[in-house]
Amino acid sequence: MIYIAAMDVTKYMNKYRECVRNLWNVYFLNQDSPQDIWDIADQFDQVCTILFSIFILNQGGCIDYRKSCVTDKNPNPLFVLHVYPSPETGVPIKINREVNPSGYWDHPVDTILTPDVDLRFIDYFDFNLLGIRDFEFYRVRILDAPNELDIIGRDALIKTDHAIVKLQPENNYRKGGHYVAS
Repeated sequence: MIYIAAMDVTKYMNKYRECVRNLWNVYFLNQDSPQDIWDIADQFDQVCTILFSIFILNQGGCIDYRKSCVTDKNPNPLFVLHVYPSPETGVPIKINREVNPSGYWDHPVDTILTPDVDLRFIDYFDFNLLGIRDFEFYRVRILDAPNELDIIGRDALIKTDHAIVKLQPENNYRKGGHYVAS
């Protein structure tokens, strides 16, 4: 098996974030259009999915992958995108109170350590879907947290400036349905 090293795509993620933030805040928001704002938001999400493939996934040859839509009730993480909290002393994190995602990000665990967790990218997150957006958070799925078993499988939010993102092709990790270092 050929091992492909993980590629740091944080700078591409930042470019994508800036691009879609500008698109939404300047061009999609407050359009002089008879269209419903929710329809406009759905169209924007479709544009984001295409741009995400161009800016991020295609960089690592992951052309068969697509990020979930913002409106998906239980979105799938992109297993090829690992989110690593930056400081090893721990960073703030907002964890969903339920395993099946709800709108509440108030789980009692509010700090996460780098070596203790396996986070996979789902999408960018903003609390305000119909106003000015900053896309300040990565929405992630917690796949492993040996010191906090209760949070495994939950979605969480981590500020983009508190993490780096690496693209790692799946064939280096998949063994029996679980992801492990090879």
